[in-house]
Amino acid sequence: DKAGIAIQDARGAVELARAEGEVRGEARGKQKGAAHLLRRQLHQKFGPTLPKWIEEKLALATLEELEVWIDRMLAAQSFKELFKS
Repeated sequence: DKAGIAIQDARGAVELARAEGEVRGEARGKQKGAAHLLRRQLHQKFGPTLPKWIEEKLALATLEELEVWIDRMLAAQSFKELFKS
């Protein structure tokens, strides 16, 4: 009947929204974790105080950008080398 179909549709929509939210939350968690790791590495290599522009860059970076910078950390001798385009 129509009511049963409507209920199934609503349940499907709720499940889809939940799954999408879970994926977004997981991606955000990975991004935050990568930013935290890079921040720790930066503190170890360059000292306890980071310039404000770096903090802003880390806060706005995508996971992909953070992973590139994490990979560059071993060889980079300056912020300029690390964050080159």
